[in-house]
Amino acid sequence: FSSREARAAPAPRPGAFAAMRETHAYVHTTAYCNCGLCCGWEWGVTLGSAPAYLPLCTGQRRASGTRTIPLVPRRRRRLPNGKDHPYGHRFDPQRVADHARGALLGIGLGVGAGLGLLACRYSLFPGGARLVSKGSLDILRKESLTREASAKGWRAAKKAAAPYLSIGALAGGTVGAQMLPVRRYWAETSLQGMPYTGHTATGDRPRSPRASLLSLKTLQTPWTIPLRLVTFQWGAVDGTIAADTDHHPFGTRVFVPGYGWGTVADRGSMVAGATRLDLFHDSHREALRWGKKTIVAKILHSA
Repeated sequence: FSSREARAAPAPRPGAFAAMRETHAYVHTTAYCNCGLCCGWEWGVTLGSAPAYLPLCTGQRRASGTRTIPLVPRRRRRLPNGKDHPYGHRFDPQRVADHARGALLGIGLGVGAGLGLLACRYSLFPGGARLVSKGSLDILRKESLTREASAKGWRAAKKAAAPYLSIGALAGGTVGAQMLPVRRYWAETSLQGMPYTGHTATGDRPRSPRASLLSLKTLQTPWTIPLRLVTFQWGAVDGTIAADTDHHPFGTRVFVPGYGWGTVADRGSMVAGATRLDLFHDSHREALRWGKKTIVAKILHSA
């Protein structure tokens, strides 16, 4: 394991070599990402205080072979700490994002309801002929209208629709932000129905390994260098590996040829045994490209 990729790994702390026990073993690796199809989560609309949510999905089959029927209510469960949400505080960025998505959903529903009321008011109820006579509906037949009649029809239509759409958007946005936050939920395993935070078992965000800025691996993708310079991502970073912590405790470093250095920071019910590792990738395409591989890895255990 004297490849350039291994030499580009983050430098260990002084004296760390004396505290590490190095082993080499065949391991069965499986790629995963944070797309939902790999991790088994799905977007869902929280139904206020009701213990259920509406899945927002396409019904596509996940990596485990399971699938969810869209818009069919599913049970919503609390986290082990008793909370029904994953937020740390009131102004948690994730909370703001979830409620903002709920507000957008509410605005869409409110505008749709306003359009429905507008159609009923001017098409089904008495008096609807007045709007028709002004050209707002006949405007679709442009060949039979003059420019002046068309403009007059549009003005009449906008004047009639404005109250319905504005009130619908305002009411829908308010209700959506308060009662319909859109967040992620676990869709399978024993965690089904619990809010999904996107963090590992150690509380960190998963990430792919990243070589140092001046390594040959980075020079092979020169278009990423400007962004890394601006965001001060100059050093090498270990990737996230899920393993059986009975055999590989949290913090164990592993070098997998073709993947790079990673640190055990996650676990799962399906990751069992000393030879089973799950490797995190930033995109679903990269995860599919890796797939499953059996390979010799270098493992650094604490002595």
